[in-house]
Amino acid sequence: ICSVSMKSLCRNIDLYLMTLCRNMGLYLMSLCRNIDLYLMSLCRNIDLYLMTLCRNIDLYLMSLCRNIDLYLMTLCRNMGLYLMSLCRNMGLYLMSLCRNMGLYLMSLCRNIDLYLMSLCRNIDLYLMTLCRNIDLYLMSLCRNMGLYLMSLCRNVQYSV
Repeated sequence: ICSVSMKSLCRNIDLYLMTLCRNMGLYLMSLCRNIDLYLMSLCRNIDLYLMTLCRNIDLYLMSLCRNIDLYLMTLCRNMGLYLMSLCRNMGLYLMSLCRNMGLYLMSLCRNIDLYLMSLCRNIDLYLMTLCRNIDLYLMSLCRNMGLYLMSLCRNVQYSV
């Protein structure tokens, strides 16, 4: 009688531990998937935000450069007409000044644009690395948990 009830008890403990291990494994898989989906969503949102930010800054700088350019052209025309009647050399000086200012602003906009592109790429690479590292950590955690539970189940089975 004792032997039969011990066998039954061992089977029940064995089945319980197998069920526990399966449920724990399914829970960890589900947890890893959810964390993975969350991180993918987070990275996409940050990516879209940075793309929008860069576009808006780009459009603002283009608009700013155009407005400054138009202002300088108008200023130079008005002053040029006045100064040409007084002195042609002064008109040539102002034309040269406007060209130099225009080239400076174009160069400034390009440099800001390149900086922002570089910044976005670096943030993007950082987030990709972060997501990969979290992913690898979770995979390792799940494997270790699985090995621990398998070992625990075996030890309980042998001790009974």
